[in-house]
Amino acid sequence: MNRKMQNLILVLFLVFVAGGVWLYVTFSDYFGSKVSKTVVIEDFNQRIVDSLVAKPNKSYSTYFVKINGFVNDSVYVQMWKEGFRIKLFGTIDTVFRSDFYGGERSKGTRHFIFDPYKADEGNLEINYSIQ
Repeated sequence: MNRKMQNLILVLFLVFVAGGVWLYVTFSDYFGSKVSKTVVIEDFNQRIVDSLVAKPNKSYSTYFVKINGFVNDSVYVQMWKEGFRIKLFGTIDTVFRSDFYGGERSKGTRHFIFDPYKADEGNLEINYSIQ
């Protein structure tokens, strides 16, 4: 490939990248949003009840809960107030997903509940998000 062809490919690549950046900046409101929180749990004496609130006029599709770490006995997590409890124990490296569209029924809120149940030692990092 000669030098002119290499320069042309480089210029076309830069135009393509710059165009993508411009599209993202210009239309980022239409690409959806992400709301997330991270909790590190080292004290297993307290139950945690938290929520994520969708931003108005933003689009979402999925609710994620990612849990990494270890516990010496059983813990429970719930991905929403009315949902079923998920029992976890030992070394944990897992991701849970569910649909989330922020509609009227959920009032744009997704809850997360952590119950230490029988565990009294461990270290968990929990990231939960809507996106």
